[in-house]
Amino acid sequence: MEIETKDLSDKNEIRKQVVARRIAMSSDEACQLSLQICRNVMALNAYKEADTVLGYMSIRNEVDLMYLFEAALGEGKKVYIPKSYSDRVMRFYQYDGNLKKGIYGISEPADTGEEKMFRIDTISRKKDEKNVLMLEPGVAYDIARNRLGYGGGYYDTFLSEHCGGAADAPCTPQLTSVGIAYDFQVFDKLPVESHDVKVDMIVTEKRVLC
Repeated sequence: MEIETKDLSDKNEIRKQVVARRIAMSSDEACQLSLQICRNVMALNAYKEADTVLGYMSIRNEVDLMYLFEAALGEGKKVYIPKSYSDRVMRFYQYDGNLKKGIYGISEPADTGEEKMFRIDTISRKKDEKNVLMLEPGVAYDIARNRLGYGGGYYDTFLSEHCGGAADAPCTPQLTSVGIAYDFQVFDKLPVESHDVKVDMIVTEKRVLC
């Protein structure tokens, strides 16, 4: 199935076409490409130098990061995954393999104790969390590193806590944000609004954009 989105100013149409293309992938294709994307991320200096990885749990044929999570844990890195709340609030908790379904049917940490929560305001003071790699899911990206999400605003809200809240705002130097996508999810140009926050780079099975 090819993406035939003609109106790239219509975010909902882009979402509809890209999600349909992604869901149409076979499980074997999604698994194979996910593995290659994980390996491409792990080849980055940003991954090698990171002490902490903020990831996500995949749904509906999103890029699966479990291979990377297991490798990161084996290397002594900390891995956190998100829990979504109402009002666009998202917090990350340490991944320990103990999961449950969240409000959107996505697996999330079962243990959400205070001691398990990642606190973004302490990354410059905590020695063991000075370099953080944030891996973001998205519906689509463009070559200028703009991200189109599902419309909930969770990631933009989270990143605006330490960015200026604009598409070209600089982020905390200790955190590198990486958009994770299949190559067909990358467009030449997407519609951008003032609250959208760019990622620092995009990784697909074919390339790295930064």
